[in-house]
Amino acid sequence: PGFRAGTCSPFYFFDLQENKETALKLFPFAVMDVTFSAYKKLSPKEGLQQIKQLVNEVKKVNGHFISVWHDRSFSDSHYPGWGQNFEEMIKLATG
Repeated sequence: PGFRAGTCSPFYFFDLQENKETALKLFPFAVMDVTFSAYKKLSPKEGLQQIKQLVNEVKKVNGHFISVWHDRSFSDSHYPGWGQNFEEMIKLATG
């Protein structure tokens, strides 16, 4: 559910047509909210446990923990409990 680019460290975009690295530096995201809530249909508690594991993996390698959250994830009418998960994730990632 995490590391869409396969890494948590910045890297330079590689132009396949030119067969060379470019000056464009990419900062990949490690986690996206709806992967847990909408796609995997996890409860907020289950999702937070998986997020915690991903945060810990990033910390092990001194990487960048970048997340993607959609505005509807903060609405209890759409995804109850996920707004609180965002706050917990921030505490885990910065603590």
